[in-house]
Amino acid sequence: MDITRLQLREELIQAPDYVVWRADGDAPRDCLVQTLRAAAPTSRQLARLRREHDLLLRLDGGALRPRGIDAAGRTLVLEGFDGVPVPTLLPDGAATLADRVRIAIGAVRALALVHARDVVHKDVSPHRMLARVATGEVRLLGFGVASELSREAVLLHGTDQLEGTLAYMAPEQTGRMNRSVDYRSDFYALGVTLYELFTRRRPFYAADALGLVHAHLARAPRPPAAVDGAVPESLSDLVLRLLAKEPDDRY
Repeated sequence: MDITRLQLREELIQAPDYVVWRADGDAPRDCLVQTLRAAAPTSRQLARLRREHDLLLRLDGGALRPRGIDAAGRTLVLEGFDGVPVPTLLPDGAATLADRVRIAIGAVRALALVHARDVVHKDVSPHRMLARVATGEVRLLGFGVASELSREAVLLHGTDQLEGTLAYMAPEQTGRMNRSVDYRSDFYALGVTLYELFTRRRPFYAADALGLVHAHLARAPRPPAAVDGAVPESLSDLVLRLLAKEPDDRY
């Protein structure tokens, strides 16, 4: 795909491995541009982006449709979506409780559409979401480490090969449990995301990676309603169930 005609308009997301921009394409179509940050991407990074492009073609909702990938294989062009990055809605006063509830419902719906295609995202977080605040519509980004349950085994890895963002990672995804990764791992990451959405803080903080792994495996999160009294008890209980250590105890 020729991307030379695209005009980058607004930087939306800076992830560790890529940047997402809002861009103007052939009039009147706008689009999003996801480009690898590395000046010289590794073969693994390029393969992941190509795989992400191919996987997005098979999804039916919940994510943005790809329009193409550039000749160098380092820039993915996605359909336009006028949502805002969910992290911009996390600070106090940036969104009302009603706004946050709508976005939470939208995130659940988006993830359900992805799971309906037997795809596990494996890296759900606020930084992988765009949301329309007024309607609650959400689109997921960052499918670089996603897996298709119907086509491949989702295997355990050691902590030196973790795939995903550790702060949002399900216990079984850390490689320290004798459990494979499936759609319930995304539920846990969604739980961390919703916890942060409603309390403006994550359930666990630690000084290093091993501390975070220990927290996911062994520490009980403080109930969201205890962190912020404006969070209804029913909503707090829902988030805590998503954060259950054992996959069988989640929804």
